[in-house]
Amino acid sequence: MEYTYNNNNISRINLWDNRPFLITILFTLVAMLAILLGVESYHGQTQSIPESEIDSYVLPTPLQPTATHIITEPLVRNDYPPLSLSPILSMQTSEKPLPTIQVPMIATPNQAQSPERTEVWKTVTIKRGMTLNKVFSRLGIDSKTLASIMTLGNAVAPLKKLKLNQQIQLLLDGKNNLKEIKFPIDATQTFNLVRVGNKFQVKLIQIPVTTKTRVTSGKITGSFFSTAGKAGLTRAQAQQMLAIFAEQINFGALLHAGDKFNVIFTEHYAQNKKVKNGDILAVEFINKGKSYRAIRFVDPSGRFEYYDPNGYSYRKAFLRYPLNYTRINSKFNLHRLHPILRFIRPHKGVDFGAPYGAPIKAASDGRIAFQSWKLGYGKTVIIRHDGKYETLYGHMSRFANLKSGSYIKRGQVIGYVGKTGLASGPHLHYEFHINGQPHDPLKVQLPRSGTIAPQYRNAFLQKAKPLVMQLNSVNNKKSVKH
Repeated sequence: MEYTYNNNNISRINLWDNRPFLITILFTLVAMLAILLGVESYHGQTQSIPESEIDSYVLPTPLQPTATHIITEPLVRNDYPPLSLSPILSMQTSEKPLPTIQVPMIATPNQAQSPERTEVWKTVTIKRGMTLNKVFSRLGIDSKTLASIMTLGNAVAPLKKLKLNQQIQLLLDGKNNLKEIKFPIDATQTFNLVRVGNKFQVKLIQIPVTTKTRVTSGKITGSFFSTAGKAGLTRAQAQQMLAIFAEQINFGALLHAGDKFNVIFTEHYAQNKKVKNGDILAVEFINKGKSYRAIRFVDPSGRFEYYDPNGYSYRKAFLRYPLNYTRINSKFNLHRLHPILRFIRPHKGVDFGAPYGAPIKAASDGRIAFQSWKLGYGKTVIIRHDGKYETLYGHMSRFANLKSGSYIKRGQVIGYVGKTGLASGPHLHYEFHINGQPHDPLKVQLPRSGTIAPQYRNAFLQKAKPLVMQLNSVNNKKSVKH
């Protein structure tokens, strides 16, 4: 029954006529009660995630939160059970697991730590004017460290001879203290300085070297040195060849286009890279069709010399030419017309034209018998050799720092080319006397220094045989490596 107000009077109204409205309210109340009971039941079954695992939690893919997205509305899905009001980090379903994302933990500013600096290698390229002191200064290394290193003396000499564009490596610790230095001295050695406690130690690390034999040939078309270079020889090897045959061939005046040479020499390799050329083992020079051959032999004491294939020394007791000359101005002639005096006067020697000041060498071992001015010879040196031989050197510009009576060795410098005395230009007047009588220096039979010692002869012949065979088989147009 329902009451209504009408003109301040209460009247009865039949409520049954409004039953659809009442039914709607009743079902709404029942549904709300059911929802509340379901939420509490599900909430009791949820599992929380320990704080220690917060950096690897699980989220349903559709609900991934971002820094700018905040969920403020309830989610309604018919295929999911009622949602828990617990934090979103503990959401799960009762049917099947959802796709997961591993979310890394991001450290807060208080948690982030920079790693402690450890030992580090620094590479420095030496520039012009750069010294080890400047290198240390640029790297912030204490100057006391350099002073300590320099007390090692000759052991650290390579550090004082750093070359332009050379690279050195320095190992520094976290406090910028020097721990080690290393750099290559050459292709076969590495310099290594290491700190041991409060001191430094130096080691020279040797790189293993292998040796190969090479045969090369050349035919003179221009200068001797350029031809030797094209054949793969260094300038030092070319000069060694000249020295071997210096007493047989005058390379300054008697060399001709078409002359040939064959050379057997060694090459040194380190880490499969060629380091340098080595010694000449055997050499042949063909001058104007005449062949000269020399074989290197080293005796047990380490002394080496070049011999012909029969064991005779290529080293004569006397030098045929006591200087590197450019031309012969006047030869030996006992009936020569003197160019200045203009009358017949014996020319008892040979005049070698050479630049003013060129060094003059002693032809053989001996003692200086005379060193002074000698009439038309000008400044002159006379050397008395063992036995019956004597040599004279005239027209010098000045003497070497020697005195009369001094003992000198074969090849030692005794003075310098000039034009003192009766001379029309700078040259050396050279005489060769045997028992007081002058002989033509260019033709006289010079005594050999000897043959190989008898006790080494068999060893020499065994070594010489294969080298001679190689020289015989050389193709002058090719360079072959073995």
